[in-house]
Amino acid sequence: MSESSIVPYSKLYCFASRKDKLYMFIGHLAAVITGVGLPSFVFLMGNVIDSFASFDEVLESIKRISLILVLIGIAIWFFSYIYYAFLLMFSELVGYKLRVEYFRAILRQDIAWFDSINPSELSAKVPKEVMAMQRALGEKMGTIVLSLFMCMSGLAFAFSKGWKFSFVLLALVPCITVATFLFTKV
Repeated sequence: MSESSIVPYSKLYCFASRKDKLYMFIGHLAAVITGVGLPSFVFLMGNVIDSFASFDEVLESIKRISLILVLIGIAIWFFSYIYYAFLLMFSELVGYKLRVEYFRAILRQDIAWFDSINPSELSAKVPKEVMAMQRALGEKMGTIVLSLFMCMSGLAFAFSKGWKFSFVLLALVPCITVATFLFTKV
């Protein structure tokens, strides 16, 4: 594939209608809420462990924190369903429009163009490429948004709980990145 035939990611949204963009917005907003909610489990588990320090109120403290964990878990389950469903609907609607436009572009080709390609490959190529675009618009972009906000909210929670220790761990990120790169290469 040549460099000139690569389509920018932003061009994939040109076939989206207002309704499709609303689905995308709701899906990304739910992915953000899910990403922010997931790191809160770690800190609530820390509160459960800290509650064992005072034996007088252990049971009452664990009940309260467990109830909060259940409520956050239900909220994360709900928003993760919304995130996945709305981005799936968005990608399916845009994928349908992409298939139609792809077919129209094929029909506009000169007859000599069909001599240079294999027709049996064309029938397999169209669904494969549209499916890749659908995954990029829905599932992959939603996962990127979720992961980005999960990382940012985890850092925010960490710096709010103990900024000195968070700085020490943040300083190790380049080392972990290099180690991961080397491990991947090996």
